[in-house]
Amino acid sequence: MRLDFKILWFEDQFRELASQLEEIKDHVSEAGFQPDIVQQLDGAKIDDLVQQQQLYHEFELVVVDLNLAGEWLGDEVAARIRSGFSFTDVLFYSGDGEAKLRRLIGDKGVDGVYCCDRNDIVSRVIERVDFVCGSLDRLESMRGLAASVVGQCDRLLIECIAAHEGNGKAPDELAVLLDRLVSASRDYAKKRYDSCVDVPTRLESRSVTSHVLWQAIREIVPKDGPFAAERSTLGSYDDQVLKKRNTLSHAVEEPGPDGWEISDAKGGTFTRDDYPSFRRDLSAHLANFRALHNRIKTNVVDE
Repeated sequence: MRLDFKILWFEDQFRELASQLEEIKDHVSEAGFQPDIVQQLDGAKIDDLVQQQQLYHEFELVVVDLNLAGEWLGDEVAARIRSGFSFTDVLFYSGDGEAKLRRLIGDKGVDGVYCCDRNDIVSRVIERVDFVCGSLDRLESMRGLAASVVGQCDRLLIECIAAHEGNGKAPDELAVLLDRLVSASRDYAKKRYDSCVDVPTRLESRSVTSHVLWQAIREIVPKDGPFAAERSTLGSYDDQVLKKRNTLSHAVEEPGPDGWEISDAKGGTFTRDDYPSFRRDLSAHLANFRALHNRIKTNVVDE
């Protein structure tokens, strides 16, 4: 999930749509996204755009006018986009009315293209924008977005602070500043933790990190006995989940020749091809924790 909301728009008279485009941008901004409408006068770059979408999945919505400049007609563009853009919404419009558009698309044997009259273009685009945004309004998506944005902000702040080393701030001064702030943060965290009066408040403390929880359960659950299988899987949780989570939180995403590449501060890179194995690890460890949770709760009740 990204903050930018990109719309690919095929139209050869964008000046006539200036006010409508601004209204759509305002609506996207109101939804909390950064609007980016990529304008195309014709279908000359259609194959490059299809490849770009397949590699980077940049566009959330495609809008196509029937009458375009150049050799391509809108129904040809819509059909090519539908076949190349997988499940991305496609909105096909014209001043000639919906019936003609549906007939043209139907004659090409294309499904999954929304059609509308030119006069309704703003309301129909906003309708599709709201649908896409609604599908993203889930806790998991927002949590991922927050982690992504904070990671980007952290990287920018690191570079800003590092730049001052050669711009008026001596290395020793920066080191002293960072040491003081880290020490103050550590003292504050310890003070907050020391105020915890029982186990429940300790467990909810920010000082008890994901890594601390993992270490704690490994010490609590014996290697042998009824939880041996789950305890064995726990051993790889740090490497397969926590460390990767931390890397992703502070990584930077850049377009590469084969799709998005993610680089971390240590220079390591991985691509979306690595995501399936990471998702499998996430699923496996979540299932293991659920199994461990159920067995421990059942065991406690039985006792």
